[in-house]
Amino acid sequence: MAEKICSGILPWLAAGLILGMAVSLLFLQQAVPVAPAPAPQANWTKEAAGIEILLINPQDCPACRPLDQVLPQLEEVAAGMNLTVSSARNASAAEGAALIAKYNITRLPSMVVTGNYSAEFASDWTGGAGTKESDGALVLRNIYPPYYENGKVVGVVRGTVIAAPNCTACLDPERYYTSLEDPQVDMKFSTKSVLQENDAAAQALIVQYNITKLPVLLLSEDAGAYDVFGQYLLPLGEIRGGWFILRNVTPPYVDLQTGRVHGLVETIFIVNSSCTDCFDASDLSAYLVGSGGMALVKNTTYEANSTAGKELIAKYKLRNLPALLYSPDASAYYGFSEAWLAEGETVESDGWHVFRAYESLAVPYQNISG
Repeated sequence: MAEKICSGILPWLAAGLILGMAVSLLFLQQAVPVAPAPAPQANWTKEAAGIEILLINPQDCPACRPLDQVLPQLEEVAAGMNLTVSSARNASAAEGAALIAKYNITRLPSMVVTGNYSAEFASDWTGGAGTKESDGALVLRNIYPPYYENGKVVGVVRGTVIAAPNCTACLDPERYYTSLEDPQVDMKFSTKSVLQENDAAAQALIVQYNITKLPVLLLSEDAGAYDVFGQYLLPLGEIRGGWFILRNVTPPYVDLQTGRVHGLVETIFIVNSSCTDCFDASDLSAYLVGSGGMALVKNTTYEANSTAGKELIAKYKLRNLPALLYSPDASAYYGFSEAWLAEGETVESDGWHVFRAYESLAVPYQNISG
């Protein structure tokens, strides 16, 4: 039932789950690029065909991902399409150099596919994996980092986290790294430092980059090689001096200007226990709090006919029960207040978030407006 109730308000979670505070980055790029091996489709050619594969690996990039790791997957998919891999090998240094020059290959490792592939195979290839050359060769150009380009390795990242040591409710700073190293993202790091707020190096960074919230994540410019960076991380911060600084820090966090911890949320339920058919607002709240990674510090339930219940009903002009209210700290969670308002709920002048979109619920509730 909670999923049904929450179907409208959950879009904010996609932003709130950034960096795996509630879950890992499950919606991001796969760890090993398998674009050269498109999934079988009904319209693939049914005639047996052979494809030949030459792999071009850089000689001085130990962090790069060897493409021979994807050959078993490619052979399996090819077999499912009535294609065969008649030849697959690493190109020699001379062959590699010749192919790089011939096809103007700028990123390594790369792959050149020739032979009797189908038109559909080529279409899927050019749709994401790479290019089809004038001589018919298919060249892999969409390389998952790290890769070798313009004489250097791209995509090996330096990371720095500044922790908030006196905030027991705040995120464990190591989770920034474990989330980005999750196989769904597989960001490669050369260094991963964790500084305490009072460290001299941390204080210098706080001043240099005007950092106002802790714990905070800083990534070197090589993070930009990953699709996840532009799609999901960059909107949450900014680049200054060759470093990405996370600005929309996942709550709870410490505001360095006030010393206050933000993101510790209180919930109030107002119920009429005699309404046995009414939906359980705690289910709705548990789903939102759990899925969004909210830090809930207090739950309070009032009967509608109690003094406190009557005061809140009058104060917020409540028309339906059970009522659900979140304290102002809910606004600390990225995108929550905006999504709350967009769904017809309200944020009151005192900052409390009041659930009001009962008409959209497919569950019973009680109208008390008279």
